[in-house]
Amino acid sequence: MSGAFRPASLLGAAGTDVQSTLGAVQRMGLNLGTAVDTSVGSSFLSLSLVAATSLSAVGVRYAWTYGALTLVVALVLAIRAMAFE
Repeated sequence: MSGAFRPASLLGAAGTDVQSTLGAVQRMGLNLGTAVDTSVGSSFLSLSLVAATSLSAVGVRYAWTYGALTLVVALVLAIRAMAFE
């Protein structure tokens, strides 16, 4: 498991006085990533709601492609992080 997904208390990299701050920053980063991915995906899907029928398939295709690329990048980064442990 990569260090990006572990709480600071398990890593032992920080003192007890800053572990709560590090945990909050980590959670903020995860929430920001979720918000950005959701907005990009919904933007692609909105093509299918406001556009003509020919563009609806394009919007769905772009959304699935973006989701697949995001998954592949996350898996590659996780595998690389595990290789360094």
